[in-house]
Amino acid sequence: MKNTKNKIFKLNEKLINFFDYIFNYKNFKNLKGTAKLNKILIPITCIYFLYLFYLTIPSLHDKAYLQKDLSKKIREEFNLNISFSSDISYSILPRPHFLIKDVKIFNELDKSKKEITQIKKLKLFITQSNLFHKEKIKLKKIVIQDANFLIQKKDFSFLSNFFEGKFSKKPIYIKNSNFFFNDKNDTTVFFFPIKRMKNYYDIKKDQNVVLIKGKIFNTPFKLNWNISKNEISQNFFIINLKKLNFEFQNSYLKKNDQIHGINTTFFKNGKITSDYKLTTKFLEFVSKDARLVNNKVNYNGKINFNPFDINLNLNSQRIKLSKLFQSTILFQELMRDDLLFNKNLSANVSITSNQLTNNRLFDSMSLFINFDNGIINFNNTNLISNKIGTLELFESYLQSVDNETIFTGKFNFIIKDKQKFFRTFQIPKKQRKELKNIYFTVEYNVFKNKLKILNFKLNNPKDKITENVKRILEEINYDDKGGIDNWIDLKNMTNKIITSYFG
Repeated sequence: MKNTKNKIFKLNEKLINFFDYIFNYKNFKNLKGTAKLNKILIPITCIYFLYLFYLTIPSLHDKAYLQKDLSKKIREEFNLNISFSSDISYSILPRPHFLIKDVKIFNELDKSKKEITQIKKLKLFITQSNLFHKEKIKLKKIVIQDANFLIQKKDFSFLSNFFEGKFSKKPIYIKNSNFFFNDKNDTTVFFFPIKRMKNYYDIKKDQNVVLIKGKIFNTPFKLNWNISKNEISQNFFIINLKKLNFEFQNSYLKKNDQIHGINTTFFKNGKITSDYKLTTKFLEFVSKDARLVNNKVNYNGKINFNPFDINLNLNSQRIKLSKLFQSTILFQELMRDDLLFNKNLSANVSITSNQLTNNRLFDSMSLFINFDNGIINFNNTNLISNKIGTLELFESYLQSVDNETIFTGKFNFIIKDKQKFFRTFQIPKKQRKELKNIYFTVEYNVFKNKLKILNFKLNNPKDKITENVKRILEEINYDDKGGIDNWIDLKNMTNKIITSYFG
């Protein structure tokens, strides 16, 4: 290696003397035409090839030394514990860089030094200064390609330390990679692919910057996160899902172990703003300004982290019942991926409204959703008709069966005014008898929009269902239409069953 350097230095001296002679003004002045052009092209060509030769010098350095030295530089400059393989190569295109394959990143805070990232290709771009001296090679940026980030709950402290620490002013790029969030058994709970990610330290603004383009629930998103490195400046976070007309903005201030902030969510015809408080144990939030299509909304909630539990209460001035459970892209993906049926998800959600719009039967509602150990139910939900009575859902569950989402519910319609009920559903006077309760059970296929009535009884839930009612239910259940699309459908179906029951 020493002889190689000496030869390079001697060659350098000869080239300097050669160029001094060529560019001698008197010699150059006496030349004409092609000779003068050649005298220009020859040194330029020599300089170009000499430059290319200079760029290839790192390929002559000892790989074992480079493996150790580059790993050390990454640890010191980027705060990452990286394990290199011996598969190291060097290229000058598109810019001088080392390519290392099959690289791993470890969680230093874990006692077992848990592997947190598997990288197929790691590119270390270097500056073009001091390439003669292997110990003086400087990193310019890092590019991680085709990587899998394997995150578990015990890795959160490591990630928190990484993002809270000051980034290098030299950027890290992550391309065409995946982030997996796994439970303690290494079962994937959630993942999202990353097309491009960049993080670096902005000296002027004294903040870490994280920029991401990727997909979440098969929907493209962009994320911009500015993390202040002082306790005076606000941190700022924004995520945009253009396909869903959705944007989330969050500004916050961190002090000690608590974060206080304000976030605003924008979506089609709506905007909601919340105040929140985040600690290591819980997240509390309350609405500050929330409007959905000129509809006032209030909400509050709390999320406990250990054990994980969600409580959410929402009150809407007006609700259109027919659209409340209308499947959105996000809701469909959550159910198709069984994320809502996760056994580790525990949550209680209440949604209330004193005004149901475009509804001929009910005036107000209280909806309760409970997530418990992979089971979802809507027990104790009720719809209130000021004139007729109250529809109670006393037993229910939503489950995934053969890649289909099926809702099953047992209802009790408590009749307060039977005459108004009969008039509303146009029951013939001859069939108008004593009516206090209507008990029925339904099964609904969410994605196929297919409804089946499994049971229908009046007044006494212990009575046996009549043959006439059985026949009518079979006709309804096996109708190709298989659903109730409007008020007329509901009225005709109810009229037919009640008339048959009392007939």
